[in-house]
Amino acid sequence: METPNLIYIGAKRNITALDAASGEVVWELKLPGAFGTYLTLMVEDGVLYAARQGVTYAINALTGEPLWQSEIKGAKNTPMMIATTKGGSTSVQQQQQFHKKQFDAAVAAGASGGV
Repeated sequence: METPNLIYIGAKRNITALDAASGEVVWELKLPGAFGTYLTLMVEDGVLYAARQGVTYAINALTGEPLWQSEIKGAKNTPMMIATTKGGSTSVQQQQQFHKKQFDAAVAAGASGGV
């Protein structure tokens, strides 16, 4: 069986994995705790890393199964960035730029009848 191509959407404390080809929901996960302003996501080697309200989570990227979580003291109300030794990283600013590009592309496609 071929590994699905997934898109991960993070909003407040919810993570949703969508099939990139069909847009169908593959899995959903609600993180514990109170609602947070920012949810930072990054995928590497089959693990989805999520950070919010001072806690970092590792989640199986294909199934949505939580693997572990770790509290980062003093970071509860701070936007968090994720980086790895392999060079992957993400930040709130990068996510905002990505979402703006996606939105602009969707608007342009809609204007031309593509969406």
